[in-house]
Amino acid sequence: MTAAARRQRVRMPHTLGGVRRRLMLLLVLAGFGQAVCVVAFALLVHGAAYRVTHGGQTGSGHDRNAIYTHVAGYAPTTLAVGLITSACATVLLKAAGEPLAERLAQSYVHSVRMRLFDHVAASEAGGPDRRTVGVTVLRFTGDASALRLWISKGVAPILVDGVFVACALVILTVAAPGMGALSVALVLLAAAAVALCGRRLRERVRETRRHNGRLAAFVNERVTHTAVMQSLGRVAQERRVMRRRSREYGRAMVRQARLTGAMSATAEACGIGILLIVVTVGLVTGTTWEALASLLTVAGFLGAPLSSLVRVQEHWQQSRVARGRITEILAAPAPLGRPRRAEPLANGPGRLELAGLRVDGVLEASAVAQPGQRIVLQGPPGAGKSLLLRLIARLQEPDAGAVLLDGQDLARHDPESVRRAIRLTSPELPLLRGSVGKNLRLGEPPGAVKKGAEGAGANGSGDGTGSGDDSGCGDHVEALAELLPHGLRTRLGEGGHGLSMAVRYQVAMVRALRSAPRVLLLDEARLDEALGSDLAERLFERYPGTVIYVTDDPALAARADALWHIEGGRLTVRGLYAPSPVGSETTT
Repeated sequence: MTAAARRQRVRMPHTLGGVRRRLMLLLVLAGFGQAVCVVAFALLVHGAAYRVTHGGQTGSGHDRNAIYTHVAGYAPTTLAVGLITSACATVLLKAAGEPLAERLAQSYVHSVRMRLFDHVAASEAGGPDRRTVGVTVLRFTGDASALRLWISKGVAPILVDGVFVACALVILTVAAPGMGALSVALVLLAAAAVALCGRRLRERVRETRRHNGRLAAFVNERVTHTAVMQSLGRVAQERRVMRRRSREYGRAMVRQARLTGAMSATAEACGIGILLIVVTVGLVTGTTWEALASLLTVAGFLGAPLSSLVRVQEHWQQSRVARGRITEILAAPAPLGRPRRAEPLANGPGRLELAGLRVDGVLEASAVAQPGQRIVLQGPPGAGKSLLLRLIARLQEPDAGAVLLDGQDLARHDPESVRRAIRLTSPELPLLRGSVGKNLRLGEPPGAVKKGAEGAGANGSGDGTGSGDDSGCGDHVEALAELLPHGLRTRLGEGGHGLSMAVRYQVAMVRALRSAPRVLLLDEARLDEALGSDLAERLFERYPGTVIYVTDDPALAARADALWHIEGGRLTVRGLYAPSPVGSETTT
């Protein structure tokens, strides 16, 4: 692994990073505030009951819980207002906790998604560590959602409901030590039972994810390529596979639900058990009914928080599996990231040099392309022509050697400026979903002046191409807009569906030319077929940059100034500007 690849290794974002510290503190305060409101509510209930039983008289020395009697001195209206206020405050704090928890979760998941995006964008599209599209999308959606639920339904309840339950148990212990001790023991027993279920739940979560992944991959491939099933007469057979995998996933979900149901029942039993402890101990010890009412009030508020805390185990196990899957992607090398203190490429005429370029066991290449030269790249199928173009365009990292543009090592400069200076068109770089105009704008450099790239005029033919376009693609964009049913506003499906293959190639070509690159790379060039001889003439005669293109068309190959031929993993250079490279055969 190269040093650049090692530099790009990243870790998961920290849960307490940035603004999340403040949000977590607010959640703790919300839990503590709910506990205070419940204590106030219980005090007011006790005081109101004491007032009823003692006729408003306070200070009776016969009441063991005389600490509550001072509340009984309040007027009935004051007691009623206090009860309503404490109840409303509890409800409001509960309501405030939900958006705080969601903000905390979204902040964390946003940082995870952005880190994933940056890492994937810096990874090699055809590298051995790159996951499939479906798997990568699952990390951004399903696994990120699992992390979001862990933060919002796991971490947040621990901070809010955990603090509340702890405070409530402390209150029970102080007010009635016997009740409190038994209640704490019951909660610990329930927590141990839930922890034991949690170990089994993790296996169930993995099983469910495995079946869900198989089902999602099957549906994604078969639905995307329905025509393959239809053409092979495999619809009925594939439907049976779909039915089997769907049922397997459903059975896995049921098995997982049995465990979560058992844990929810444990929480419910714990809440009921605490109420029974309060009533039983109160009757045995002769606790006054007004004191018992206040203690039951505190115990009654424990049911919902206990149920919420039990669900934490489920979200924790799901997040552990999801976090592991995301970490696998982040742990893979990302050699195409931006180096530290990387500067943009300096301007130059466009001299391209391959200096001892090597991919172990696949390709060795050393050559020079002079500014403005037209070079045809040929070789047998699988020789490495597309690989060489990806190396030049910095879409793949070589094992050794360097690509120099005007004497500048591309690996040491800002990748964005590199890819504006060297543009590649390839079947591996399809058009994106959206409009034709949007796809063309993707090729513009940052800060480019927009001139209605979605289309100016009645037919939407504006393209935002300045009059100084040396490649002559501005006129071709206008001609392209006239051919399309809705001009540059014509909508495209995934991969450019909706356009013919010839027009897709034409749009991709113009997209590549929008930044006026110094070097243009054409994989499987079909200029005459796809674009017409007019654009081919402009490209070869007027375009000032260097063009390296792959073609088997003899007429198109004859337009080149030099021939680069790959065979047996070695590049041979023939032509007017043959260099004297190290480790390659050169013929003039």
